Amino acid sequence: MPQRHGCGPFSSHPRRSCAPVARGRGVARALIEAVTEWARDRRCGRVYWSTHESNATARRLYDQVAENRGFILYQIPL
Repeated sequence: MPQRHGCGPFSSHPRRSCAPVARGRGVARALIEAVTEWARDRRCGRVYWSTHESNATARRLYDQVAENRGFILYQIPL
């Protein structure tokens, strides 16, 4: 897959979460918006992430800002 303006086929970041004191203050939404703008400026094809199905707090936000396309993540630890 060819790269487009610094965007490879995959991009990864360490797991991130908001500190309890910051929850409900728009920090996660602002981070998602900043990453999305960064990717858009570089003409990336998409921004995506995963979360645990039981993480209802995060999923409420994610359902507002992105489309859940129904994929389930599987992995093989090495």
